Amino acid sequence: MTDPLSVFLRDLPANTPRHGWVNHHDVYEKKLGLEKAMKENHALSPFLVFLEVPEKAFEEATIETGVFRLHDTLFTYSHHLRCLVLEIQSATHRAAREAATFLFDKKVDDMGLYSSLRRPGPIGRKYDDVSKQPDAQWMPTVSTEDPSKPTIFLEVGTSVSRARVESEAKRWLTYPNSPITMVILVMVHQHTEINMQVLGGYRKPQFSMAGQRMESTVIRSNSSTCVDGIVAIPFEFIFWRKKEKPKEHDVVFDEDDLSSFAESIWKTQGLI
Repeated sequence: MTDPLSVFLRDLPANTPRHGWVNHHDVYEKKLGLEKAMKENHALSPFLVFLEVPEKAFEEATIETGVFRLHDTLFTYSHHLRCLVLEIQSATHRAAREAATFLFDKKVDDMGLYSSLRRPGPIGRKYDDVSKQPDAQWMPTVSTEDPSKPTIFLEVGTSVSRARVESEAKRWLTYPNSPITMVILVMVHQHTEINMQVLGGYRKPQFSMAGQRMESTVIRSNSSTCVDGIVAIPFEFIFWRKKEKPKEHDVVFDEDDLSSFAESIWKTQGLI
């Protein structure tokens, strides 16, 4: 029989440290220690695992004010297993998140629909037994379904965390009654290569991209940026309605968009 904890921690890098729960201050100190170490060694796992974390302690760190908060740290918490996984966000991670968010929002704004989406930011969401925090999320201001639930998530990973980020994205899309229609995945490597994928759910089979995935790879060669593939997100998956006006269309990241996007991240990495 498969161990539930092993399933929950599946696809974490092999060098991810595990600690027993002590208190909030101990978590904070270990977080600071890993942040410092990651600046000197980019091959380190950006994750920390804490076992036997009381649910009350988790809630204090994510909901209540006046106590230790999980600032600049993404979390995944199993309420049943009482296991907390933290992901440290490097400067590269933050740059990729901000660039991807800006690119998506600009495309929406170009259609005059910026105010038609809400942007809760990287706040936690719960599915089944697990609470998790995406890098960003969007939801229609007016929706035919539950207006409190997002429909599109952004997840950012690196070459070290790729397997974990991909498996978590698929979990968002496949858990029962998931409102998530698409997850935008951005993978940043330690060299001049960036992958962007769009994973689609199966909630709306009448829309052409249901269950499909699109991917673009951007590399740098001989001082030139090369883009292989474009990325498109169906309008209906974003706004939960059909196109009604001439300016309304699918969100498409073309070669120019992806080239500028990648170069902005490589500059943060010091690669160009």
